[in-house]
Amino acid sequence: MRYFFVLLLLLSGVSFAKRQVPDSVTPVIYDGIKYEVVPWSFENGTKQNGGFVRAVEVSTGKVIWAKQIYKTKYDRNPEKDMQDVFIVDLKISPEDGVLVIVNEAGIVYRVGLSDGNIKK
Repeated sequence: MRYFFVLLLLLSGVSFAKRQVPDSVTPVIYDGIKYEVVPWSFENGTKQNGGFVRAVEVSTGKVIWAKQIYKTKYDRNPEKDMQDVFIVDLKISPEDGVLVIVNEAGIVYRVGLSDGNIKK
């Protein structure tokens, strides 16, 4: 009976997983440039998961630019991974000349394709 309770406690931890892994965001290719989300801090060189995009020249694979689009302010009480805010959508607005980025919080950012300026 004691082993049953230990097993039950161990398995209950699995059902209370912290958060789901974010869905991958399909890269966008426009005018020979691939715009892609780089979600993990170990890949993007920051201390933050989420909020990072890079532009790569399709023909050469050369990174043209990489930008942290927004910063997440972490509270020290809840676990950090529960506070991560990931990008959920990327699209090009050619008439405006911007890359439109939407995160999990529903905040929309617009990045100028020609100058890289970020606007909310």
